[in-house]
Amino acid sequence: MAGMIGRLWWPRATFDVFYHDTYFVVAICHVFLFAGLCFGGFAIVSRLFPMVTGRLLGRKLALIHFFSTLASTVVLLTATTLISILNHSWNDDWWMSATLAVVLTILIGTAAQLLFVANIVKSVRKGERVRG
Repeated sequence: MAGMIGRLWWPRATFDVFYHDTYFVVAICHVFLFAGLCFGGFAIVSRLFPMVTGRLLGRKLALIHFFSTLASTVVLLTATTLISILNHSWNDDWWMSATLAVVLTILIGTAAQLLFVANIVKSVRKGERVRG
């Protein structure tokens, strides 16, 4: 729904002038589309990994990776959208807190991706073999 509403505003040149290079563009375009690409890529790797290597990915690490990535994506999208909507209309302390939330969420999301890489490395070395 948010993507549909966002697309209604993009064709208007006067709107784009004010919102280009703002958190609105970051929230709607980059985070939303990048998250879709990342989750699709994770799904493809998770599906093809056993076929290519003959070993299964670790289930516990995969679940931790999925839910931590999902949570960080939702928090990041929500925080950047709120920053763009409110646009410094509240006091600076709130804006700094929201920006800090964005930075911390990015760090948590990055740590989650390291879990994904660790799961792949661990599964290649000691993963359960595919029964077939």
